[in-house]
Amino acid sequence: MSSVFDHAKALYDSLKSGQTISPIRDDINNDISTAYAIQQELVELRMKDGERIVGKKIGLTSPAVQQQLGVDQPDYGILFHTMDRSATGTISMGELMQPKVEGELAFVLGADLTNADLTLDELKAAIAEVRASIEVVGSRIEGWNIRISDTIADNAS
Repeated sequence: MSSVFDHAKALYDSLKSGQTISPIRDDINNDISTAYAIQQELVELRMKDGERIVGKKIGLTSPAVQQQLGVDQPDYGILFHTMDRSATGTISMGELMQPKVEGELAFVLGADLTNADLTLDELKAAIAEVRASIEVVGSRIEGWNIRISDTIADNAS
């Protein structure tokens, strides 16, 4: 059985090489907390490589997609500065891994969210603006053969 770091390193190497990997869910018993631990290690590897965190993302918000993956909750991941293409609007084909395109709403915060138990009014007050956004999502997992723990570990792919 591979360690949390080993799985994170495999995902990181996949991201760098463009070569997909097998699903990891069976190695971690499809455990969500272990998947988030892998994601955190992956984030740390990317930061050591010079990437900066610029935000967070939420996935699996659609009940239909949740049903597809057999889950009842969204997942979340990190947005890095290298993911923002708003200045140029272009992405090199060599950067894409099994790409899919999704329309999204991007919430730009005017204040940090420091309280985990925000009221809806507090959350609304922290939002500076909402932008239309396009997410080009990819998966390091071969053939998009994913379950909840695979997508969480892969930074909410």
